[in-house]
Amino acid sequence: MKSYALFAALLLATTSTTFGQQETVDQPETMPVASDCVGLATVEARDQCTAEALTMHVVENLDYPKKARRKDISGLVVAQFVVDASGAGRDAEILRSPDPVLNEPAIEAILSMPTMKPGQQRGEDVAVRYVLPIKFVLND
Repeated sequence: MKSYALFAALLLATTSTTFGQQETVDQPETMPVASDCVGLATVEARDQCTAEALTMHVVENLDYPKKARRKDISGLVVAQFVVDASGAGRDAEILRSPDPVLNEPAIEAILSMPTMKPGQQRGEDVAVRYVLPIKFVLND
């Protein structure tokens, strides 16, 4: 029987887009911070902790589809999403995928992320776009 592994790494995309009334900034002064990381002393520590927290959330909440396992479908799904000015994840979409069967589980895992402290620009809460590569791997 095959086992599987899921890997995710968080990357910030450098885009600036407007969604309705809310601008998504490319490089905010302060990145969104996971709730467990807010009290850390340095920006670097908060950013590293947040990246690890988001990655672990996706890994722990991502279901490898049975259909994909049966058909030996694996590979890298690249998703993008926005952490909005309220700290919620939204606008998740797939940029690249080896097979559509992997798309929905990736989006569901991203959208189930807990609310974070939002990013800030000039003292205002802002939306920040992320790109999240998720590697679906089947192991013998």
